[in-house]
Parts: sequence; C-alpha cells; structure tokens
Amino acid sequence: MHFSRIMGTAPTKLVHSKILKASWLDTPLGPMIAIADERALYLLEFEDRRGLESEVVRQRKKLKSMIIPGHTQPMSSIESELIQYYNGNLTEFKTPIFF
Repeated sequence: MHFSRIMGTAPTKLVHSKILKASWLDTPLGPMIAIADERALYLLEFEDRRGLESEVVRQRKKLKSMIIPGHTQPMSSIESELIQYYNGNLTEFKTPIFF
C-alpha cells in the first residue's frame, strides 16, 4: 500500500490539514482498521474488505484530511466495546462516531 496515495501527504509534509489517525484492531472476527481523531471514530472496517482502499481515499478527500498511523481514545473505546460485545457483555455502543 503506497502511503501517500491512500493516506495523503507523507507525515513529514503536513502543514495545515485535519489530522486523522489510523490503527489496526484485532477482533474475534478478524483484523479491522479504525480511523479517528481525538473526539470521534470516522471509519471502522474489516482490513480485507474489498474497496477499503478506495473508501479511505474517499474519506480523506471528503474531509480534507491527512491520515497518519497512530491511536486515539475513540479507538481504545471501540476496541474495548468490541471485546465486551463479542463476550456477550455489551448491547449498546457509546464510542462517539463522526457523521
């Protein structure tokens, strides 16, 4: 995966853009990619989903953002909630989602 083509400008060239972070999460159903800022989750999708690369590029352009590797509080929240959900201990997700 060519970083600048999919995620935007390389992190060393960032100037005045919205910054989102991307991280991979392990779930009982397989690895997922999460994209979020410090306040909300923007994308949560299975890593092997067909068209994921196009979706990431579309979101990046729509939001006029740069996506860099990293981890945010909403990612920690959704990761914890997914574990609780798959263990049968959660019925309502509370992680903030960007609409």
